[in-house]
Amino acid sequence: MKRNTIISLLLSVSLVLPFAGCGNRETMQSAGENIELIEPVNMSVNYEEAEYRDLYDAKVYSATVVPYIEEYSSDDGISVRDYGAYPGEAVSKGTTLVYSDSRSIDEKIEAMEKQIKDMEEQFGEYKADVADSLEEPKKQLGNLEYCVNAYEDVRPEEYVDQSSVSGNGEGGKVKNPEYESWEVEYNKYIGPYRILKHSIDTTELGLAQRTELYELDHAHFLKLLEDLKKQKRDATITSQMAGTVVAIAEKAVTITAYQYLNYYMEKDAPVVAVGDVNRKLLKCEYINAQTIKKASDIYALIDGKRYEVEYQPISSDEYVRLTAQGETVYSTFTILDSGEINMGDFAVIAVISDARKNVISVPKGAIRKDDTGSYVYVIKDDSSVYTQVKTGMSDGAYTEILSGVSQGDRILVENAGKTGSSTAKLEKGNFGSSFEGRGWLEYSVSGYVKNPIENGTVYFVSSDIQPYQYVKKGDVIATVRVMGDEVALSRNETKRSRLAERIRDLQKLDAEANKKSIADMQEQIAELDKTITKQKADYATTQIRADRSGIAIWLRQFEEEDIILPDSELIQLADEDKVYVRTEDSKQLLQFGNQVSISYEDSNRQKYTTEGMVASMSKIGVSSKLTTENVYILIPKEQVTLLSQVYVDSFSGGFWGRWYAFDVNATIREMNDVIVVPKKAVQDINGRTYVSVIDENGKITTRSFIAGGYNSEYYWVVDGLTEGMEVCLE
Repeated sequence: MKRNTIISLLLSVSLVLPFAGCGNRETMQSAGENIELIEPVNMSVNYEEAEYRDLYDAKVYSATVVPYIEEYSSDDGISVRDYGAYPGEAVSKGTTLVYSDSRSIDEKIEAMEKQIKDMEEQFGEYKADVADSLEEPKKQLGNLEYCVNAYEDVRPEEYVDQSSVSGNGEGGKVKNPEYESWEVEYNKYIGPYRILKHSIDTTELGLAQRTELYELDHAHFLKLLEDLKKQKRDATITSQMAGTVVAIAEKAVTITAYQYLNYYMEKDAPVVAVGDVNRKLLKCEYINAQTIKKASDIYALIDGKRYEVEYQPISSDEYVRLTAQGETVYSTFTILDSGEINMGDFAVIAVISDARKNVISVPKGAIRKDDTGSYVYVIKDDSSVYTQVKTGMSDGAYTEILSGVSQGDRILVENAGKTGSSTAKLEKGNFGSSFEGRGWLEYSVSGYVKNPIENGTVYFVSSDIQPYQYVKKGDVIATVRVMGDEVALSRNETKRSRLAERIRDLQKLDAEANKKSIADMQEQIAELDKTITKQKADYATTQIRADRSGIAIWLRQFEEEDIILPDSELIQLADEDKVYVRTEDSKQLLQFGNQVSISYEDSNRQKYTTEGMVASMSKIGVSSKLTTENVYILIPKEQVTLLSQVYVDSFSGGFWGRWYAFDVNATIREMNDVIVVPKKAVQDINGRTYVSVIDENGKITTRSFIAGGYNSEYYWVVDGLTEGMEVCLE
């Protein structure tokens, strides 16, 4: 039996797909299968019409909006003592981000600065003393010089003709009597002038020599001081740009309510990262440069809007370096117009390798090959007609037909499937998944309130705050009793009286001559006045107040009548501007910039909800040494007091009571205002997605679309479908 006759007989009993509406239609065969119809047995044979379709050969990559980030490390390794800024905190260029343990250097700097200051003061005093000692001699020298010059102006001749002296006309030279008289008077001034000038010159020469030595020593010690300061600068890490801290090396310093521990970070290991939130980038799974180069179109989709992007290539050397270090390599795209985009937004990068818009296409499975090329069977008058075709692009399920068939031609397809009788219209909606977790309060930078009472013996009476209470500057933290040292006070008052008496005596004796001594004593009296005032104030103190605001995360425990030593630490306050809720996120779902809902109850079972911002960067933005499973959510300052009070209430059973846990919820991988398609309407063939669309005339056509993702009920559309389309459900 000839092939066409067999096919005609089969078609006579199997043409069941109507031309309009959703009827029975079996699932399309898998792409890539070319089945030769030779006397088919027990097969369902059907057809699809050649239609104008959009074909896509595309891949979609999930992406996240992140800032431009710089990671900072130490060239020589660093022992981290403290951070100068924490996640979510804005910094300027030059801000110290990391402090090393530089106490020994600090001590050397302090000693060197004191030595230089003493040197400057001593030399200044020496110069002043020399200037004072020369003031009167220089006046005397000026007077003597005036007289010497005056006599030299009238100097007579030392020798004259004898005739001018004797008057007898005899020749020869004799001593001039006028000169002898002039010389006697001249010598009264020239001798003292020369002696005084020599003395002044000797003193000034000594000053010049000592000045030269001082300047050499001073420059030397300044150089040593600068070297020490450079060592300290080298022991810190500063930001090279303005931005926001997005990550810190958690193992170096954990943000906790307790003491920070020093931790050595090896050479070139990143310790902190700063992001420029004004420079928005997209990060996604690595895409090699060749794929990008061959693509016909690349764009991003964020909340239903297309954004043009520019690929930032990575060199092969850098790729090898990162992978050798165990780093996951991501691709980076610059968003060319990012005005409406927020940090942490979910996006997709659509890489279109090839696309054909509105081209005639048929199911790939309907195309067969023989020695002459590609062909299909076109059904005409219940018969199948062998028809050669020229093919173009294929998206894996449908193939472009360049010639051989026309729109509406019925193409023989084996195993055409079924669709249900119901339909749905495509609408726009929001797509996303949720994050749920438990969180705990964490604090960053903290400082201590210390006992400011320096004089007398301080006895503890009572504490006026509780653990985790919010404390304002000026609030009472402890009630105390001070036993004054009246002997020390009396000693200082007596010393002051004696100094005042001594000043009066010197002023009566010769105030001008004793000016320096009087000034020194007046300075001593001023210092004594401060000391006496402080002593009296300390003795009268009954309350110790906070010198700053913050959360009381640690309290020193005292019994009544315990002695509190001067400058001892009483409470530790966390910075109220940097309070976090920490939650665990091992899958790295939460992204820097995401808004998170935090729910909790107060002691009266009153429920509250507040919003916080994810202030730490996930692994997509920073290297592995800065990646942590802990996510830090920055709490608005106005909510800090209430959240802290929840902690206070939770410690009602004692300081080491239970930790209060907050409920943390967020919508993640959120894509809003996109077309959503019921999952029942979608056919997934080798990763390509299709729907059966009913046009305005009731005719069914199969259309491919680029899917961005799906959940248990819906797919969402990147490209290929429009709002309002009617699709068949299975």
